Amino acid sequence: MSTVPTTPNTPATPAVPDERARQDFRFRVISSLVLAPAALIAALFGGWLTGLIAAAVSVVVLFEWRWVTGGKGGLLPTIIGSAAIVLAVMTTAYGYLLIALPVLIVGAVLAYALARDGWAAGGTLYAAAFGVSLLAIRFDANYGLQAIAFVFIVAWVTDTGAFFVGRSVGGPRLWPLVSPRKTWSGLLGGIILGSAGGFVLAVLLRIPPSLGLLQVSVILSVAVHAGDLFESGVKRFFGIKDTGKLIPGHGGVMDRVDGLLIAGTVAALIGLLRGGPYAIGQGLLVW
Repeated sequence: MSTVPTTPNTPATPAVPDERARQDFRFRVISSLVLAPAALIAALFGGWLTGLIAAAVSVVVLFEWRWVTGGKGGLLPTIIGSAAIVLAVMTTAYGYLLIALPVLIVGAVLAYALARDGWAAGGTLYAAAFGVSLLAIRFDANYGLQAIAFVFIVAWVTDTGAFFVGRSVGGPRLWPLVSPRKTWSGLLGGIILGSAGGFVLAVLLRIPPSLGLLQVSVILSVAVHAGDLFESGVKRFFGIKDTGKLIPGHGGVMDRVDGLLIAGTVAALIGLLRGGPYAIGQGLLVW
C-alpha cells in the first residue's frame, strides 16, 4: 500500500530582526563605546589639542560633503575650504570667535568662486560649524567643560534613544521620502530621553536646575533630530546612502556627527546671545 507524501505544516517565521540589523546594532554599540570616551577626553584638554581634533573632524566632514554633493571644481575648493576651517577652528580655540567668523565667510566665498557651486560654499560653513561651535562653547573658563559634556550627552542619548524606541515601538514613519526608517515613536522617544539625560547630567554637574535649562535640553534634542534629517535629505537628494565607511555601523564621520553638529551650533548661538563670546557655556547652562 503506497503512502501519499504530505507536506508538514510550516510555522510562520517569527518577526525577529535579521542578521544585518543585529550586526548593525553591534557595530553601533562598539563604535559608540570607542567614540564617546574619545570625544570627552578630547574636550577635557581644551586649547590647541582640542582645536586640532575638532578641526580634523571638520575637515573630514567637508571632504565627505564634497564627495556626496559631486565635488564640482575639483580638489582646490576643498583645499581652500579646509584651510579656512582649520584657521577658524584654531582661532576659536583661543577665544577669537569674532575673527573666526569672517575667515569662514571668506573661505566659503572663495570655494563658491572656484567651484561655481553653492554646495561647495555651504559645505565649508556646514563642516566648520562642528568645530567652531564646540570650541566656542569649550572656551568658557568657568562652564565650558560642563557645557560641552551637556551638549554631548543630549546628542548621544537622543540618537541612541531614538534608535532603541524606534526599533522597539515602531509605528508610523516620520518622513519616508527623506529617511525611510525613522518613526514618530523614535522621534518622541529620542526627545524625551535626550532632554532628560542632558538635564540630569547638568544637575549632577551642580548646574542650578531651572525651567530654562530643561527647555534648552528639549531644544537641543530637537536640533539633533533636525541635523539627522537634514543630512539624510542631502544624501537622498544626491542618491547616496552613506557618506563613507570610516566608522563601522555608522558610515562616514558626517553620518556620526550630523545631529551633534546642529545641536552644537544651536547651543553656541543660545550661549552667545545670553553670555557673550567669552561666556557661552554659562549663557547656555545658567538661567
